[in-house]
Amino acid sequence: MTLETKLDLAKMNDIGINDYPSPTVRDSLTKFAFLIDCDGGLSSAFHSKDTSNLIERFPSKSDIFLFFNSNDSNIVERMKELKSKYSHVHIFPNLIENSRNGADMNLSFVLGAISNKYDKYIIIVGLDQAYEEIKQRLENTNPRLKNHVELRRFKNPTELTQYVQELVKIQEEAVRI
Repeated sequence: MTLETKLDLAKMNDIGINDYPSPTVRDSLTKFAFLIDCDGGLSSAFHSKDTSNLIERFPSKSDIFLFFNSNDSNIVERMKELKSKYSHVHIFPNLIENSRNGADMNLSFVLGAISNKYDKYIIIVGLDQAYEEIKQRLENTNPRLKNHVELRRFKNPTELTQYVQELVKIQEEAVRI
């Protein structure tokens, strides 16, 4: 990875705490943050042609935080496109090449930094077991997060898509009530 690429990725990774929640979410009564580890099999859900459809299926009034390894230039470019197209999508590439736990650490840091900005935090991961410990540690050090963080594991992008569709149905039913 060139120095220019690393600097470009570092700019994307800059977390400005005042930037959250995004303008589309800020005035919502209930604010959701979806923190998604795109490594471990879920990355294909976000770099395929159907990604826009998946992003658009997430409940409205929610911010989506995508954490990914920056080794694959195609994934990096696709994530940049998503960020530029959707104001509620925030991307966090891992700056250390071939780091096994980079997305885990970035997600943990960001969740700690935004812990007072949303009502509900949903961590979406593959089968990585490290997140149970991360969730527990964050809840222990930040009492505000207790009972506000949900951990969801998915084997593949299809399961993730089904989950998002279920969320939309629940949201639509809540609006009708």
